[in-house]
Amino acid sequence: MPTVESVRVPHLALVVMHGKPELTGLALRESVQSCSIPEWDIEIADQEAFEAGERHVSANMAISFPGDPQSSVYGLRRPAEVVDLSRGRRTVLNIYDRPDAVGEYVSMGGVHHARLLGIAALLGVRNVLAELPRTTFGNYCDTAITIELCRNDAAGNGSYVANNVDRLRGCMEAIVRGELPEVEAKDFDYYNFLMEIHDSQVEPLGLDRNEVILPFEPLPPHIVERLGLPKGEYAAEHWNGINSSEGEWFGGVLRKRQPPIELNEVPTARGRGTDILYEPGI
Repeated sequence: MPTVESVRVPHLALVVMHGKPELTGLALRESVQSCSIPEWDIEIADQEAFEAGERHVSANMAISFPGDPQSSVYGLRRPAEVVDLSRGRRTVLNIYDRPDAVGEYVSMGGVHHARLLGIAALLGVRNVLAELPRTTFGNYCDTAITIELCRNDAAGNGSYVANNVDRLRGCMEAIVRGELPEVEAKDFDYYNFLMEIHDSQVEPLGLDRNEVILPFEPLPPHIVERLGLPKGEYAAEHWNGINSSEGEWFGGVLRKRQPPIELNEVPTARGRGTDILYEPGI
């Protein structure tokens, strides 16, 4: 009989929290199916969107957490299943990709752990989003890190997706070996997510539809003024449809923040809104 100490719950990689046009997660899944990575499970988050070939169908899962296990609507029931699936996992990688060539970031539901930031360092990602909306997955799993990578559709040759898969596989293998780099808070740039601006708001706000700002580029002073934001450093999460699957105008605003004073070494034993998720040493 195996002892409790010898039982190792596999790490988990979640892909397709959005359906189309997420490509990196699907490519990673195909890679793992062809050549497995020990101690890792990989799971499609939104099977409904995946099968329909749409970004989402009955609900946008990415902003529907913690979900309702009793709901008859897949997009509202499935988030609760994903939270349950994540319980007990030592690491959960929630993998997205974006079609532009810049703007990679990670988020951890507003809590900063040295172990999870070590994963960001392994991937070469420096930007950290904090204080995400309460309805996002990272708020319900303390061992989860959401990873948004780039794939640069403009390249047109798929090499960026293949490169992302190589980066993720290398990271997953390093996690199994316990080879996470030591990091300090100052090694990263931190941002608070403030708002999204949708197509219908562009004209009322007096914004220029043709103005393109790349992710994590500073917002020009005239845009900060039109949005009525208090003094501070602001950046675009996405701007003018760069991150939009439907092609409509779409903008997101971030505010730069100071690094945390200190980092926790490991995630806490009890998740926010969940049962025990992580026991050091198991």
